[in-house]
Amino acid sequence: MKTKNDIIKQIITIINGTAIKDLNGSVTAETRLTDSVLNDCVVAIIASTTDKFIRYGALTVKIFYQDTFLNNTYFEDLTTGATIETLLYNLSTTLLTTNGYSFDVNSRELYTERVQDDNKHEHFAILKINFKLIN
Repeated sequence: MKTKNDIIKQIITIINGTAIKDLNGSVTAETRLTDSVLNDCVVAIIASTTDKFIRYGALTVKIFYQDTFLNNTYFEDLTTGATIETLLYNLSTTLLTTNGYSFDVNSRELYTERVQDDNKHEHFAILKINFKLIN
């Protein structure tokens, strides 16, 4: 069995083997530096059990990107958002073949959201996918 931290460390290792590592931000567990304006990647696990060891749950991977400023207004940078969504989709296909895990392709969600902070003008793309440990 694995702990939440074991799983997050393994997922971060996988991410560091993909094109996501080439973004200008950092890959972190569960939180992001509050003042960052980089394309940070945040990995989190939502456990489906309260046991010490996780058997199944949901993985979320968020990648942040700055909005575009045009005519005195901030807009979502759709080009960057689409590029990041593609990176996350490619990550999800890698996860589907990861030994020791069974990721549920039917639970895979991929979308963008605006960061809910009036002082920040950015969005994030998010990958959510359910998993089960098989070892």
